[in-house]
Amino acid sequence: MAWRPLHFLRRLVRRRSLRWGLALVLVGLGIRAVLPVALERAAERFGGIALGRVVEVDNVDLALHRGGLAVDGFRIGGPLQAGGPIAEPVVALGRLAAELRWGALLRGRIHLRRFELASPHVSLEHTADGSLTPLVLAEAKPAAPPEEQADPAAPWPLALDSFHLGDAQLTLTYEGEDEVELRLAEFTMADFAFDEGRVSLGALGLREPQVRVHRELAIGERQIGAGAEPPVDAAAPPRDEAGAPGVRIEEIDIERAEFTLITDAAPLDVAIALSAQGLTLDPGERFPLELRLELAGGHIHLDGEVGAVPPGFSGRIDWSQVGIPVLSQALGLELPIRVETVKSSGAIDVEAALGDGGAPGDLRLVGTLDAEDLVAVVRGTDERIAAERVEIDFESFEMPLGGAADGPPQQGELVGSVRSGAIAFDTPDESVAVRVASLSADALRAALPVGGAPSDVEVAGLVRGGNIEVGLAGGDRVALGGVELALRDLRVPAAAEDPLRVDATARLDALSLASPAQ
Repeated sequence: MAWRPLHFLRRLVRRRSLRWGLALVLVGLGIRAVLPVALERAAERFGGIALGRVVEVDNVDLALHRGGLAVDGFRIGGPLQAGGPIAEPVVALGRLAAELRWGALLRGRIHLRRFELASPHVSLEHTADGSLTPLVLAEAKPAAPPEEQADPAAPWPLALDSFHLGDAQLTLTYEGEDEVELRLAEFTMADFAFDEGRVSLGALGLREPQVRVHRELAIGERQIGAGAEPPVDAAAPPRDEAGAPGVRIEEIDIERAEFTLITDAAPLDVAIALSAQGLTLDPGERFPLELRLELAGGHIHLDGEVGAVPPGFSGRIDWSQVGIPVLSQALGLELPIRVETVKSSGAIDVEAALGDGGAPGDLRLVGTLDAEDLVAVVRGTDERIAAERVEIDFESFEMPLGGAADGPPQQGELVGSVRSGAIAFDTPDESVAVRVASLSADALRAALPVGGAPSDVEVAGLVRGGNIEVGLAGGDRVALGGVELALRDLRVPAAAEDPLRVDATARLDALSLASPAQ
């Protein structure tokens, strides 16, 4: 008998099990067709109500069999009351994609195979009162009276196999004029896990970050060393050390990342390499960190141990041929002396504890610092200082950090030596011109004010100078073959009405005076 396909299909349809299967398939197809559209409309409606802004979603796609979700064209715009399509979104996201392991949910875990964000662009405005343009504009509902509740359940463990962020941009506008723009070509993260308050991380990747600053940085608008203390919120609760977070990241390794810091003053190209293991915020613990920077024509290498609670660093910093003028201009630093040219190198062992809970910290340095081809101008007077080379040797340098604002003046202490060659000093009106072939200070001990607080300056040591020439207005000239000054105590008072105190012996060689004939 010949095989009849239509008759065979009719017989299959009459079977009850097959009818149920076909019904489930049709329901699944209906859900697959309707649910994405419903999610789009729900996101726009309820997202707009929650944020108080217009929300738009272009497309939602689901792959339920493998826990897949994709959202394309997500935008947050202006106030909801204005309505209309979004012309200039505050937040725009090209694509969000995620895949969830269903089986992990049955075991009380959240496990994402991947999570991707493509082209997230955020635009915020920094207002005069210091706040950012809020995304949430809906009126807050009155707080409900507190109710006694049972202890909340512990959050489910979270695992993320792969995270990818691409083409990210953040634009921050200051009072409608100045802008800070952050761009990032790619950021990746692998094997992230959060379980019982602890974080583990396999690896991080960073590619082509860029910072564009169309203004001087905020640090350039403050008085460096002014000693101003940040305001204290009296209503803030005391810090609970026992409640410190137990965050731990197993490893961060950035092989090389390059970006450009662009300001009104000067662009600054930066390359960074970072390696750290066992990062933690646990009180009293430290973790190893190595950082390499290429900037301002030179290299900086930091290698040591970092602590978060209390903040601190113990290790070594060495650098070579770093252009200080380019660095200070790019950062917008307004120092009392404007450095026009200098190349700096050095190596210093550092012990820094920044204090915690209001307790003062301290900074200790041992090492050397070199500066070549120094040219600087004193702000306000335009006096010019130049030196072919300056070498500073820190046998020890100690500086207190922080402390009570109403306490006694604090001082840092320097013990070491200074050597310099080919020094020149000139006033802008050419009334004074000084040339020194060599200048050194050995067995130097100095007490210096810290943080701008009024404090006496104390110096002791052996100072030597060779081949000194001083030219004065009108042609007067003073020349010294050499000078040696043994300072037992030089005290420069903080208050102008207090007397200057000098306890020293001096020796002069080959003194000559010359004045033009009258």
